[in-house]
Amino acid sequence: METHTILEINLITAQGLKTPSANLRRMQTYAVIWVNPGKKLRTRLDSLGGENPTWNDKFLFRVSNEFISGDTSAVSVEIFALGYIKDFLIGTVRFLLSTCLKRMIPIASDGGGSVRSSAFTAVQIRRPSGRFQGVLNIAAAVYDSSEFPILGKVSAVSFHELMDKKETESRRQRRLSLGGSKWSQQSSEESLAIYPTAVSPRRRPLQPLRR
Repeated sequence: METHTILEINLITAQGLKTPSANLRRMQTYAVIWVNPGKKLRTRLDSLGGENPTWNDKFLFRVSNEFISGDTSAVSVEIFALGYIKDFLIGTVRFLLSTCLKRMIPIASDGGGSVRSSAFTAVQIRRPSGRFQGVLNIAAAVYDSSEFPILGKVSAVSFHELMDKKETESRRQRRLSLGGSKWSQQSSEESLAIYPTAVSPRRRPLQPLRR
């Protein structure tokens, strides 16, 4: 049976991006990331940083142990600028895991599994013309698959999407809990309305004393 590992990639910031000539307003950017082209994820939109955006978005990928240890295993990233009609590709990055995973130090996690401390690296961004301009700042970490059981069902998920799902489930549980409490209270009130002066059958009411 193939064992899996959780790869966490944090797209932190980019610096020195080239503004598309057709983009006349302040540049707003996002990044698309994938390990498998069939499952691509994207960051939230940065609308303030311009040529130096900050995303700080984390992504979790379920990968094989062979992928983690492979010398040619890579994560792909595309950076886009928001356009009026279409978005513009600013640059691409192919990030080799072997460039930073070797610097990680294995440590124990709170959940009892193993995690390697995050390693940081800066990767050059290749423009569509083929020239390099700007850098992408990335952090990577590796977790035991038991740390994220939800990834037994999906191959990749963004961290903010994962948090949104947990919050949605939490709200649903609260609604169910409140609904159950209201139903219980309503049932009690209905019982009192039907039997307002109910007397326990095992006790007889006291009779007045005769003189």
